[in-house]
Amino acid sequence: MIRMFRPTKTNGIQQAARIGAAVMYCGDSERIIGQLQPVAAVITDPPYAGRTHRNAKTNKKGARDKQLVTFDAFTDAQFTVAARAWLSVAEGWCVATCDMRHGRLLYDWPEFIRRGIWVKQNPVPQMTGDRPGQGHEEIAILHAGKRRKRWNRRGGPGTWITPVCNKASVPTEKPLALLRALVTDFTAPGEIVLDPFAGSGTTGAACLEQGRGFIGIERDPERFAIAVKRLRAAAKQGGRP
Repeated sequence: MIRMFRPTKTNGIQQAARIGAAVMYCGDSERIIGQLQPVAAVITDPPYAGRTHRNAKTNKKGARDKQLVTFDAFTDAQFTVAARAWLSVAEGWCVATCDMRHGRLLYDWPEFIRRGIWVKQNPVPQMTGDRPGQGHEEIAILHAGKRRKRWNRRGGPGTWITPVCNKASVPTEKPLALLRALVTDFTAPGEIVLDPFAGSGTTGAACLEQGRGFIGIERDPERFAIAVKRLRAAAKQGGRP
């Protein structure tokens, strides 16, 4: 059973909800991570760099194809602080979708294992038409070193090929198929997975489906509510989202 911390004025937690084998927190991930017990793995999608998000378009359901949106962005320093926090709480794998700028910051870390790739089968086209569209995203794969490495796909490559999420609840939402694969490849049934940037709860839905425990942290109250609703639906269906 995952220990759940109650919201207080001092622990950085604004709201908390237990949903079956999952716990969701609304609040500051850096402060909340420091209070957690160790987890088996971190699987997450942190904010990308400001340059990556410039002139970006959303895949959120109901939005016009060319609608520009404003995303949270991480500086290099913020990204490395976040990555250190993941490694401090994880016993094993830390897996993060990220942009190339942030990913290369980790290449010389002793915990860095591999650069993975998510290949998008139906990426958003390059609207200007003057350059190739972005057909993939980087996946940084690190290991905290507190347990033996276990890669469930044996010698298989660190490449994942799925469509993008065309009916997203929030901008930049990753597809459930991708998170299903990451959860299956890097963790075992019964283990606890942390997502410090939980968004709409895709990682949590994949964890419930695959028989894992889940801790999610999301600072935006609206996205937190979306994630809680989604996880409740998944738990009600016996883990099937």
